[in-house]
Amino acid sequence: MKAIVLKAPGGVENLFIQDIDKPAIKSGEVLIQTKAISINPVDVKSRSGKGNLISSSIPLEAIT
Repeated sequence: MKAIVLKAPGGVENLFIQDIDKPAIKSGEVLIQTKAISINPVDVKSRSGKGNLISSSIPLEAIT
């Protein structure tokens, strides 16, 4: 399957399309076939390192 991989923060030059192994589906999970994607302005700012939407003092576990 194909995946778009971000190798480093920065512009779209750091996004790469790669063939990856199909992930193993575990109990309680689903695998969704994606037909199209988009990147919104928040994604662009986050990817470039200009966005700071989540404070580094908040553990990620508290958000999910």
